[in-house]
Amino acid sequence: MSGGVFGLAAARIPLSVSAAVGFIALLGQVCLASLLVVSAVEQRRRSGEELLPALVAGASSRFRTVLMTALLAILGLLPAALSSGVGSETQRPFAVSSSAGS
Repeated sequence: MSGGVFGLAAARIPLSVSAAVGFIALLGQVCLASLLVVSAVEQRRRSGEELLPALVAGASSRFRTVLMTALLAILGLLPAALSSGVGSETQRPFAVSSSAGS
């Protein structure tokens, strides 16, 4: 969430309804990524692994998945974040807040 706030501040875009919707999308993406990591850790814990090794192994096994999800959001919203044409007044805040937070 702090990345989205800093992204909006760096782009000098005020908080608007479009930016708030971008934060909601960012929150959904973060929840999905954390659910993937937590499920991997829980799966390892159920198999009898200790907590610290399960945390390290679970997080490292899902690192690529979380990284690809974040890159998808960043690269997919980059054209909208850099746009300056007609309609960019609503697209830019959404794209900056949801991609900068990734």
